[in-house]
Amino acid sequence: MLFRTAVNTDIPDVAAPHADSWRRFYRGAESDEYLDGAMPPKRLTAWSLRFTAPDPGT
Repeated sequence: MLFRTAVNTDIPDVAAPHADSWRRFYRGAESDEYLDGAMPPKRLTAWSLRFTAPDPGT
């Protein structure tokens, strides 16, 4: 296994499992419309922000 620092081109590959996790574990707590529609792009945006302006405290 090879570990490396993630780069901007990795953002979709990081955001996708995060969105999948939300779909699996928030189903019933959040609307299907949100989980299947608006949420995945929001996870992509959130990870894009984390990559471009990381919080040094995390």
